[in-house]
Amino acid sequence: MKLFLHLLTFLSLIIMPAKIQFSQQEKDLVTDSRWILTKQEITKKIYELFGEIYKFQKERIQEIPFLPSSLFAASGKIYKGENYLDLPYIILDHPAIFKKNDLFVVRNMFWWGNFISITLHLSGKHLLEFAKSKLQLLEYLQQKDFFICVNNKQWEHHFENDNYINAKLFSLSQFEKVMEKEFFKAAKKISITQVENAFDFLTKSFEEIIEMININYQAGEKVLLPVSPTTGSDL
Repeated sequence: MKLFLHLLTFLSLIIMPAKIQFSQQEKDLVTDSRWILTKQEITKKIYELFGEIYKFQKERIQEIPFLPSSLFAASGKIYKGENYLDLPYIILDHPAIFKKNDLFVVRNMFWWGNFISITLHLSGKHLLEFAKSKLQLLEYLQQKDFFICVNNKQWEHHFENDNYINAKLFSLSQFEKVMEKEFFKAAKKISITQVENAFDFLTKSFEEIIEMININYQAGEKVLLPVSPTTGSDL
């Protein structure tokens, strides 16, 4: 008899329709299509921005002899998601080499409600080739106001203190300890409210990343970099 009653209770839960309740704010949003249309328009503009960034980076890479040869053929990818820490995002990865233990990625990110950022992400053989001059690297990161990843989780992108710390706060010994990890990330960001400056910020920061790589791939012997080209490639 008890089993029968339990079965009836279970069936009633399945058959009964779920009841949901919206707050007044939720009702206002769900009945107003303007906000989602505005979000779609913003997304379109960021895709266009990242398309222009891709063109700039693609041409720039072709003129830099000291980069890994595999980067010259590396394609770019723009994609979006809805749930990085509960908020939408758009990402351009370029140049990008994704191998199991060897990463060379420059990630441009638009994170809804937070920031626009650019990150150099290295691991494996690319990190070993890169980390030849730690003192010069730290001094450069401090000079250019980069943040250094201290997290052991390499796919976190927020700038809280458990993930990124400003390079100016590092001693050389602290930095050397960070460089012992399996990956290295250096990043910069601007506020979403500065979106009109995003192209200049991302292109300038990309040039700084190139110079950062130059310092270390040449083991401190810097080479003269060519001037920046005009844009012109297709994604």
